[in-house]
Amino acid sequence: MQKIAEMNIQETIKTDSYLHANTAEALDFVRQRRQPVIITQNGDVSAVLIDLESYQSMKDAINMLRLIKFSESDIAKGNYKPAEDFFSSLKARYGING
Repeated sequence: MQKIAEMNIQETIKTDSYLHANTAEALDFVRQRRQPVIITQNGDVSAVLIDLESYQSMKDAINMLRLIKFSESDIAKGNYKPAEDFFSSLKARYGING
């Protein structure tokens, strides 16, 4: 995967007219290079086209951050138990010895 510093930003900025006329090429670009295409409309940035794998990775990262935020909130409220107690209760619930 190319580093952001190595990306030619001009290659990744396209107009909505370009996207309309060259959809397959733009899709090939994001799939092969794993780089976003920034879409402009009337000179303003209006959307970003990314490959599915990058999109899924971003969603996964956001979901992980949400879990961390919830966990931090629980810890701040005192809603936690020591790991040893947690694992002991799991072992007891599922009949695991050891």
